[in-house]
Amino acid sequence: RVGGGPGVRPRHEGARPVPVGTPGGVPGTGDTAYLGTGLRAPARKPRGRSLTRRRKAGNRRVARERVVAGHGIGRRKVWRIAADRYRNPRSRHTVMVKNVAGRHNRMFG
Repeated sequence: RVGGGPGVRPRHEGARPVPVGTPGGVPGTGDTAYLGTGLRAPARKPRGRSLTRRRKAGNRRVARERVVAGHGIGRRKVWRIAADRYRNPRSRHTVMVKNVAGRHNRMFG
């Protein structure tokens, strides 16, 4: 058992695996809520101790990747179709998202 009192355990211990969709060969990143899912996540600080320099550097690398993705998602939410609930037929969803991404890249790319 890992530290803490009775019933305390890390979130990833004993949790059901969550299907996380990333294309093959593309490493995904997430926050510490995604520990145990196969995504790269930052290292958690051990209780009562500090992180090593190596782990801090690793956390900075993960943060740099995540911030790029977060900013990209935020820029696309300027387009209301990407921010609001999608109410069109599912079969047209991919085409609509590609059109929004293409227009966005043409304007701001």
